[in-house]
Amino acid sequence: MGFQHLTYPVPLRPWAAEKLWHPAWKGQSAAIVVPVVNFTQGPSGLAYCPGTGLGSNYEHYFLVCDFKGEGGGIHSLSVRPNGASFELVNPAHFIWRIPATDVEFAPDGSVYDCTWNGNINAQSKAYIYKIIDPRVSGDPLVAKTQRAIAGGMTRRNETQLTQWLGHPDLRVRREAQFELVERGAPSVAAFEGALQHQTNTLPRLQLDVLEAAGLRPTLKASVARYHDGLNRKGILAPYRETLAGGNAIAGRKIFQERPDVSCVRCHKIGNDGGDVGPNLAGIGQKQPREYLLESLVAPNAKIAPGFEGVTLTMKIGTLHAGSVKQETSDELVLNSPEEGFLTLRKSDITDRQRGLSGMPEGVGQMLSKRDLRDLIEFLTTLK
Repeated sequence: MGFQHLTYPVPLRPWAAEKLWHPAWKGQSAAIVVPVVNFTQGPSGLAYCPGTGLGSNYEHYFLVCDFKGEGGGIHSLSVRPNGASFELVNPAHFIWRIPATDVEFAPDGSVYDCTWNGNINAQSKAYIYKIIDPRVSGDPLVAKTQRAIAGGMTRRNETQLTQWLGHPDLRVRREAQFELVERGAPSVAAFEGALQHQTNTLPRLQLDVLEAAGLRPTLKASVARYHDGLNRKGILAPYRETLAGGNAIAGRKIFQERPDVSCVRCHKIGNDGGDVGPNLAGIGQKQPREYLLESLVAPNAKIAPGFEGVTLTMKIGTLHAGSVKQETSDELVLNSPEEGFLTLRKSDITDRQRGLSGMPEGVGQMLSKRDLRDLIEFLTTLK
């Protein structure tokens, strides 16, 4: 309590003077996690809906106490990904006009709220309220979740624990995970199977988790087997963890400045860039992330109309490669990455072969997966 009331050496206390609570601003310390938004005047209790109890309306929602005496209450809110961070969505009053100081989700599907009335002394009164939703109180999943939590994890077999890694309730998933970790190396196969087969892994975290696991000697072989399995599932499968969670600012830098991939040499964004490839203005609105990923790692799978490659052999023996931009009965205009725009007489052409995309193969190998993720994130901002 004392820190917030200090007035020396700066007024309004160090917490305010250092702006640690400000959303992103120029000059902000790189040592902190940047706040998403300033929300509530008196935040105290915070709880995340674990997945059972309040119904689907509160899935992925937080409850936040706003202690302002009788004028406060409990907010409900959610967040959604915004680049490498998040943004606040759907804030609302969950329950209001109560002096709420803490909130928690109970195993039986209810919500417990603690309120406080009075001054800071031994005679102050506090109350605990239980909040239930009658529509879901009889849900069989709630009852199963309660029994799973009450029974603990130490006596569960590995098969049961592995199944619970995909349980709808966060608390069950977490406790099953912790128990498997406690059991050590024999449980590695359980995590490997979960990565291979379960679909509820957050894409934005998957790359980070796999990179961290690959640095652990006890998990390195399992991560390698996981990647080998992905390589057998198609060309895009090994890169799917790059679809979300990137840094758009870092991706812009790759697009504009990396000479090894030369994005800006061939592509325009608006009026800036080359003409060899399609203009990417608005690509983030026109195409999904999967299309962007495929265009980067498998450019010949789908070639944008008007940008099919062609290789021309001339009478004098020279070769020209690029994309045909204009063509008449007598001549054509070829846009070559090396030579620029060439106007060639068709009578001077002895052979014409459809070529590959002007987009080079191998970008997936030239860029790290983190770089690839950042580049995709940047492209999605082009709207």
